[in-house]
Amino acid sequence: KKKKKKKKKREGGKRRKEGKEKRENKKFREAAAIYLKIVNEFPESNLAPRSELHVGDCYVGLKQPAAALQHWSKFIASGPSGPWRGQAYVGIIDLCLEEVLDLAEAAEYASMAAVNISAGRQHPKGKESWTDAALDIYLRIGLVEFVQGNNPAALAAFQKARAATGK
Repeated sequence: KKKKKKKKKREGGKRRKEGKEKRENKKFREAAAIYLKIVNEFPESNLAPRSELHVGDCYVGLKQPAAALQHWSKFIASGPSGPWRGQAYVGIIDLCLEEVLDLAEAAEYASMAAVNISAGRQHPKGKESWTDAALDIYLRIGLVEFVQGNNPAALAAFQKARAATGK
């Protein structure tokens, strides 16, 4: 039984690497199919949430921002402070600011990220991914607050971003 589990884990890692290579080579449809297969075949593994995140990245690469927003929104809704959700919040905020031009929605997701970052950094499977995303999250929160004219909140977010760098 242990051998079978180890083999399955190796198989999932191999597929993740294949998906990453396809995505890096801009073969987004193929990469998305691989990531979705990982999610379906290894739903309880650590590979599944990261693969869900990358499906959204593939939609962005395919120039389908609405599909990326929908995918990431569903991913976040399934566990707002779960692993790789921090990066999904950043992706949504960026799309809202750069592609969709919807400041209100960017602000909504920035607020959701702010609410969930502490829980995410304490999540047993999400701590590392949330810690990696913290700087980007706080920078986006600061940017959204600044654009909305809330300078004290922007300053507070930028100070948290600085603290997230460890400097």
